[in-house]
Amino acid sequence: MKRRWDLVGCILVSVVVSVVALIFIYQPKFKDVTIEAGSKDLDLNLFIVNKFYLKRSKCLTDIEKIDLNKTGEYDIEFSFGEKSEIVHLNIIDTTAPKVKFKDITKTSDYKIDLNDFVESVEDVSKYEITTDTNIKELSYGEHKINVIVKDKYGNETSKACLLNISFIYEEVHHELGTPLLISEILVNPKKDTNLIDEKELKEIDVDKEGEYTLDIPYENKTYTSKVIIKDTLPPELNVRDITVYQGDKSVTNKSFVKSVNDNSKKVELTYLNDLDYERVGTQELKIVATDAYGNKTEKTAKLTIKKDDRGPVFKGLSDINIVRNASVDYKKGVSAIDAVDGECDFSIDTSKVKLDIAGTYYAKYISTDKAGNKTTKNRKIVVNPTQADIDAEFRKYYNKNLKGMSVLDMVNYIRKNTGYNSSWGKPDSVYYMLTNNTGNCYVHALFLKRALDEAGIKNMLIHTIDKTHYWNLVYQNGVWRHYDATPGRHTTGPDTDDEKFNSSRMEHRDWDRSLYPKAE
Repeated sequence: MKRRWDLVGCILVSVVVSVVALIFIYQPKFKDVTIEAGSKDLDLNLFIVNKFYLKRSKCLTDIEKIDLNKTGEYDIEFSFGEKSEIVHLNIIDTTAPKVKFKDITKTSDYKIDLNDFVESVEDVSKYEITTDTNIKELSYGEHKINVIVKDKYGNETSKACLLNISFIYEEVHHELGTPLLISEILVNPKKDTNLIDEKELKEIDVDKEGEYTLDIPYENKTYTSKVIIKDTLPPELNVRDITVYQGDKSVTNKSFVKSVNDNSKKVELTYLNDLDYERVGTQELKIVATDAYGNKTEKTAKLTIKKDDRGPVFKGLSDINIVRNASVDYKKGVSAIDAVDGECDFSIDTSKVKLDIAGTYYAKYISTDKAGNKTTKNRKIVVNPTQADIDAEFRKYYNKNLKGMSVLDMVNYIRKNTGYNSSWGKPDSVYYMLTNNTGNCYVHALFLKRALDEAGIKNMLIHTIDKTHYWNLVYQNGVWRHYDATPGRHTTGPDTDDEKFNSSRMEHRDWDRSLYPKAE
């Protein structure tokens, strides 16, 4: 009987062992796992049902390819021995965004931007910033804005932030050394000028860089503006170019600075290179003006050094016109000026000038500067005959060529034997004709008049109203007639008034008929 029970016991033990073995082999070794999005690491041990399976377990899925910041369900394959199992990794987002909010101060022209109330947001999901506060008008003062940061899964963080609307700018940047105006502080100067007393602005030293706090009370609240005085403008530097002659010792670096100004009232000049004041040619000097706050202006000036190779320049050497045997002061009104030495002495050579004989001569003026540069200039000296000389010379001409001729013969002789130019024959037209045998219409008319006077024939000099033509009016045989001694196309005469006026060369130029007798 005992043997029988032993056999039964063995069979039962064998069955139990077999059942346990089957359970061990076929029961799940791994399980599904849920984690929060944004987890840094994934612990594979979380997937194992029992730590006894750990040694023979192996993950067949590349976990590194799973984005732990992205929600969703992922298949994870494991093996235990020769058997594999697939379980699920569920990534969920149940964490509200971590937000750092802030209160802000803005001006009345501000348009609400909810991002301004959020300093930072930490969340693995996309999010949006909204509000459930309805603000119709942003008046001066404090406004509460409920700012909501909600991620795509509905997790949200909110806070009632303060929006302070100010009538002054929170920060004002002002240029050093210039008057601070109320309009710079106020957002709406036209509307709110009376909200600030100018005395408060005068407490700010605009001549010194720095940050100043301006507190303005309004309806039981103080509004603050930070006024930053800063020098941002570089100095105003004006330079000049300089031209000197070699050897000039009067020029220094400072000579190139025409003016320098700056609001800081303090400017330092720096010269970036040296000049060779003995070298002929053009050089550049770079000048930097730096104010007390480091603002700089750089300008370039030119130095031109010339070699002194030019002599003095004479002034006052106009022609001298004198009558024969007159005395001359050759130095009167004459000077010799040198670019380097200034006024220089000069000498005059008059050895070829004959003051007792009519004619044209030249006096030589000579001046030498300290560098040895010599200047020589000739001055024209015209020795004119005396009236007695002219009269004698004309009588000689008249007696030889015109004496005994009729008026018409005289006119024809002069027209044929003299030339025409534009000269008025100054200083004496008759003498000019005698010596040059030419002249303009005035010279010819005056020469004929002198001949007619010598012959005792009554005559007058006549001209057009605009004085563009001269001729002669001659009285003969009880009548006046027009005669013209000018070479060219003018009618010779004798002409009546109508004949002279209508002649083609007159071109309808008339004379003042009230001044002259009629030629009819």
